[in-house]
Amino acid sequence: RKKRFWMPVFFLTWASFGFSIMNRTVSIDDLATELYVDGNIWLSEYRWGGVIWKKMATYSICTPYLDKFLSIHFMMLAAALACCVLYHLTGDRKNIWTYTVTAGLLITYPLINEIWEYTCGATIIVPGCFMLVALVLLSQVCRPKFTWQSLFWHSLVLAFVAASGESLMFVYVTAVLCILFYKYCVQEKGLYKAYGWFPEGLVFALPLILGVVIKFAVGKAIMLLLHLERSFRGETQIAWPLTRKELVTLVRKSARWYGVNGLVYFPITIFDICVILFIIMVIVLCVRRKSLLPLLLGFFIGLSLFFQTLIQGTPMPYRTALTLTVFTGFTLYLLLAKFQYSVFEFRIVF
Repeated sequence: RKKRFWMPVFFLTWASFGFSIMNRTVSIDDLATELYVDGNIWLSEYRWGGVIWKKMATYSICTPYLDKFLSIHFMMLAAALACCVLYHLTGDRKNIWTYTVTAGLLITYPLINEIWEYTCGATIIVPGCFMLVALVLLSQVCRPKFTWQSLFWHSLVLAFVAASGESLMFVYVTAVLCILFYKYCVQEKGLYKAYGWFPEGLVFALPLILGVVIKFAVGKAIMLLLHLERSFRGETQIAWPLTRKELVTLVRKSARWYGVNGLVYFPITIFDICVILFIIMVIVLCVRRKSLLPLLLGFFIGLSLFFQTLIQGTPMPYRTALTLTVFTGFTLYLLLAKFQYSVFEFRIVF
């Protein structure tokens, strides 16, 4: 309801993506939409959620304006909902600018270009699922009391998200770990029991587990009805077990793509800077709170960024590295909140 939040966010969204909407490029996936959707390839990969997105938001093999127009508004709503989660957790009702800047950072993190221009097949799917994940998280933090009804609806939504793209499941995992890190490591000590993060994490995990089960159950039923054979394209196949040479190659490629490439590729540069900042924050929190919990949850957050690589046994392409958007946004929000708190203390002193 705050104009000072919505007006800058709306302007920034259109300033960032408006030119791309009006000057459409043809991506590697644009001309394959009929093959993926009408040709049943996505259905044979259990990606029935992606088919629904395409059926709802497109009407031909190429929709020059509609999909990207909807996409930027989904992304804007996803950022706003994520800030609502932070708004609820922090209880800060005055410093709206921190939420405004955080929303802008989430919307404009430049790795979205890998989807927005290079593989436009997921142009509407990824922002739309970001929005759904943020909506589920907001519902969970606002209504912490467990109910079977909420579990049912959250599981259905996450099943749809998981069926839209495998990498989107890990966005939920990283976001949940960020919420737990903030509640148990950043907020005032004593508000929550130190061991409370584990049972709360299980409550968050349950809808995702059930959602994955629903995804495969629905996908299998569709394949049986349409007499389809299971296929693996893109990043859907698990490569384990790996030989020693393949494992070394996996580690080297991942280190190069998400470490060394930070010297030449701006989205990864931002990510690498955020990794350094986050490590410093974790060390400071461990010292101040005299606890290793920030280190433990910080490690889990770092691990969640590459869950896809660990599960599939293949390097995570940039177009599927969606967890990086959540991590960079969260890290920069912590930095902004710390800066805002330091300014507040400075004003009190003087």
